[in-house]
Amino acid sequence: MATTNEKLASSLSVLKQIQDRGINVFQASALPDLTRVHRERLVRANFLKAVIPGWYLASNPADDAGDSTLWYASMETFIAAYANARFGSEWEVSPELSLLRHSGHASVGKQIVLHATKANNQLLQLPHDCSVFLYQVKRPALAARRTPSPSGLLLVPVAEALVRVGPSFFEKHPLAAQIVMRQVDVTDLISALLAGGHSVIGGRMAGALRAVGREDDASQLVATLSAADYVVSEANPFEQPLAPISGRRNESPYVQRIQAMWVSMRSAVIDRFADIPIQVPVDVDALIDDISARYVADAYHSLSIEGYRVNAALIENVRNGNWNPLTN
Repeated sequence: MATTNEKLASSLSVLKQIQDRGINVFQASALPDLTRVHRERLVRANFLKAVIPGWYLASNPADDAGDSTLWYASMETFIAAYANARFGSEWEVSPELSLLRHSGHASVGKQIVLHATKANNQLLQLPHDCSVFLYQVKRPALAARRTPSPSGLLLVPVAEALVRVGPSFFEKHPLAAQIVMRQVDVTDLISALLAGGHSVIGGRMAGALRAVGREDDASQLVATLSAADYVVSEANPFEQPLAPISGRRNESPYVQRIQAMWVSMRSAVIDRFADIPIQVPVDVDALIDDISARYVADAYHSLSIEGYRVNAALIENVRNGNWNPLTN
């Protein structure tokens, strides 16, 4: 008869096969090889965490019960997998979140708004006080034009998202708005404006293009809309002057974001350190010990963010009874 360790090792082998297929968040019913026995055994050993009924996340058994690092690193992946299972390809995230992701903004908020024709305006509660709101829209999602983010979220294209967001986006997220206004294709933007008859939004887009240094494109947009009998009143939606961003418009949004942050924060950082004397550490050994201790903590957080992976050595240690979640 198999021992407890051998049973757990058997279940871990199944989990490893799933992870080897690139799956860390999943619906149990979609994986027949992960039987109820395996699933319950892995949950008890803390190798799996329940997200919502029927959905699980592979986890590190050494994680503290209240640690949210793994969840925030996996939240968008879960939402993408859940949306695909429920709505197929007929869904998208909100235009606001789409623009944030297009701009290189990677922070994960407490709530994500998801648009789908088959949604039911339901608030789905998630771990650590997070949630996803399933917002019903009448127009069909044009799945072929959506851009998947690295986590799998389907993003609204930049031009369409800019037309659909309100002026408050430029007030709340000026850096993100600046970056997407730099990268948007003016032809796509004009097409989106003409398709919806958006003269007021056209004036806002022209003002925003001019504010980020795209003078010729702003003039082209106004001229094209005016030629189509639109009355365009140009208005700059940015409340404050923008930090200059050098380089190509199609440069990585992450590069543009770093450049803008450097320009806006550099003087403040210099002022902050102006009166702090430079001190050479006296006790070198103590400094090395401190660095080593911090390295362990940093490695733990890195592992949580990248996702815990089951490997053959771990399975063998469990099978032989040589496994400790805090050291293995």
